[in-house]
Amino acid sequence: MASKIDLERYRLFAHTEIWDSQGVLNMNKVREPVKEAYAEVVANTLGRNVRLHSKILEVGSALGWLTELIPQYKAQITQTEASPELVDYVRRTDPESSIQKQNIYDLTFSPESFDMVVALGVYDVLRDLHEACSETRRVLPKGGKFIHFLDQLPDTASLIDAYQKEGYYAFPGLGGGSKVGFHLISIAEFPLMYEVLKNDIPFLADIMADYVKDPAMMYVLDMSINPTAIENVGKLLNQLSDEDIIIKKTPSQKLSLLFLDMI
Repeated sequence: MASKIDLERYRLFAHTEIWDSQGVLNMNKVREPVKEAYAEVVANTLGRNVRLHSKILEVGSALGWLTELIPQYKAQITQTEASPELVDYVRRTDPESSIQKQNIYDLTFSPESFDMVVALGVYDVLRDLHEACSETRRVLPKGGKFIHFLDQLPDTASLIDAYQKEGYYAFPGLGGGSKVGFHLISIAEFPLMYEVLKNDIPFLADIMADYVKDPAMMYVLDMSINPTAIENVGKLLNQLSDEDIIIKKTPSQKLSLLFLDMI
């Protein structure tokens, strides 16, 4: 269950792609138990790809977790971070850090400035992956290498944004007891579906209405004070997609019967 402070932190990140230091520290606590194993994986990966004089750019370095894992490469790595607060924090705690305030969408480095670009849990949360990859390619020479380490579930924010641009609200899907894919609901048709839900299952209608008010927050809604809310919506939508269940029933009947089955 997330606190209101945590939800506001995630809301800020969802809209700006910028973490604060406390949010990053909280995330690093989750990583701490596997730090030794993580360091081995990262070191082995870079060991196979980094040359003696390779110039390495790290995107989204946050508080320097990656260079903590591989201090042997620190002198070769230029750290970059978009958050002014995180940059200041690192400069205070690690005066020898090379960190620079840089935005992945508009890097100030010259073309082909680095031999390698690395990142830890960054590119999966970017809202404009196309532009980020374009900038990444620009600072690499032909044959340059890009390595992205992902230690948690990939973020779905960019996919949700893309679906919305195509005219759909993307609700989390559930299958086999875990979240799988999305249920796409036409933005144009959503008001009608909402009215049906409002008549039959008011609390689910309210949940879904809140869900679409701020699409940037969709992917963290399951951290709300009602952790089962989005799971219930997903189960309902799964059943609505089953033609054998809903055939020959009015929308109102479908939703009422399915909800009774669900509980």
